[in-house]
Amino acid sequence: MPPRKPTISRFVLNETNITNQIVPRLASVIYQDEAGATGLLELELISPTSINLIEGDAIEVRIKYADSANEINTGTHIVDEVTIQLASNIIRVGARAYDYRSGAATKEAVELKNTRLSEILNEFAFNFMAEKGGTKFPLQVISNAPLGLVVGIASQVGEDNIVRANSWLELLKQLGDDYGYWFNIKFGELRFLTYETQEQQSNSTTITPSDCLPNPRFTRRTKNIFESAFVNYKTLTNEEDFVQVSDSTVSTTDILDLRNEGVYYNQASAFERATGALSFANRNRQTVRMKTEGNGSYIVGANVSLTGFTGSMINGKYAISRAIHRLDSDGWITDLEMYMIFN
Repeated sequence: MPPRKPTISRFVLNETNITNQIVPRLASVIYQDEAGATGLLELELISPTSINLIEGDAIEVRIKYADSANEINTGTHIVDEVTIQLASNIIRVGARAYDYRSGAATKEAVELKNTRLSEILNEFAFNFMAEKGGTKFPLQVISNAPLGLVVGIASQVGEDNIVRANSWLELLKQLGDDYGYWFNIKFGELRFLTYETQEQQSNSTTITPSDCLPNPRFTRRTKNIFESAFVNYKTLTNEEDFVQVSDSTVSTTDILDLRNEGVYYNQASAFERATGALSFANRNRQTVRMKTEGNGSYIVGANVSLTGFTGSMINGKYAISRAIHRLDSDGWITDLEMYMIFN
């Protein structure tokens, strides 16, 4: 399967379109899109070049095929590293989406008491703003978290429900894992949505064996899969009770008993925790890693259909959890990591 030749349809530097100037000197582009993280962008420029990228520059790259309207848009990334490799006359540029990984969102420890998830998302959006054209603005929060979801655990009824993390970004990752949400920061948006929301979306495309480079790796897990989860919570009369949530897509009878974690703030919070725990435990029980020809449909948050692959229970609907797009003189290749959707 010889890869088709892609094009850089747009390259924006600090709000200025420099596509025609930079493309002739662009040796490669690597863009990593991953659930629970911000994007990473790496460029290789052929030296000498009149384009002088420096730390703090804002860049955006769009990739497509000439015969297709489907394109990958990296969104805004902030340059945080520029190195020159003298031997091969290559300038390497590294950038991170809105610089969240190396900025304040990774350096400030967090401890919150009796706090709703919706309040945490809004505080993150206002404290760690996006920037465009020299203007900073709050992230737009897109979430389906219920208003009654109060995060954190109390050791017993009557005590505060506390959540802690080493940084704000780590807190979002922790809450996503605990309560069954995936998050992504892109295009000035903080998306914090349940995995179920993604899984219910229709497939964006179909992948067959002819679309892949050789030997996609399928993995099926048979341990630590649970039929139901139990979580304690505080009732309106300040007593202790529990919720039980079940997963009808598994055949095991094993139970995930989280009642020794502590007491959750209310029944709604306990239900979300039990649902999230089952989602986290059972989600990646069948996964696949593969290399394919680049495709603008391969983004985190999208689902694809696999068909025509040989093997028991391999074909079906999969959710993309990570996509690494690599563009160089040989073409456009995408490394995909996906998990099977069973419901």
